[in-house]
Amino acid sequence: LCAAAFIPTRDYDGRVTWLPKARAIALEHSIAGPFFHGERGINLHNRYPLLLPLDAATVMRLSNDSRNETGRWMYVLIPIAALLVMRGFLRSWFGATGAWTAVIASWLPVLTSIEGGALAAYNDFALMAFAGVAMLYLIEALTDARALRVVGLFAAFAVLAKNEGAILAIAIAIVLAFVLSNALGW
Repeated sequence: LCAAAFIPTRDYDGRVTWLPKARAIALEHSIAGPFFHGERGINLHNRYPLLLPLDAATVMRLSNDSRNETGRWMYVLIPIAALLVMRGFLRSWFGATGAWTAVIASWLPVLTSIEGGALAAYNDFALMAFAGVAMLYLIEALTDARALRVVGLFAAFAVLAKNEGAILAIAIAIVLAFVLSNALGW
């Protein structure tokens, strides 16, 4: 978290794509302002989904600070939140022993990576966090049908985080259809 607050963004996508979009939304109060029409700066990848830039812009607006470091906290906190969700599932499925070890070992590269860790504004890890949480709830849906609502919610987050999220959401839907067909005896 300290690195995200003070060390400049190192990843290309964060510096050139995601944070400029967030800053433009925060300053122009619009996703259709001059920046998005190429009138103010270079807007690469104009067809990318805007969930994370909208979230970062909200953080920027609430803090009255449009610097990159302001929105980057979110990019660090999303993987940490997914880590905590994962730990909760592992603990409920396998008990407390080893749950933290498994989670920390699996997420250590995410939290320390230059390309996507605390020094980045990298949507790939948020995308993986959303898809991963959807899969955890999909497994939970085998025993609790209420978890299906959360699967859909996080699959939608994946779609809105990055273009690749649509493919992951389709994969989740295919697994969901398989799970439901087995549960209904089809």
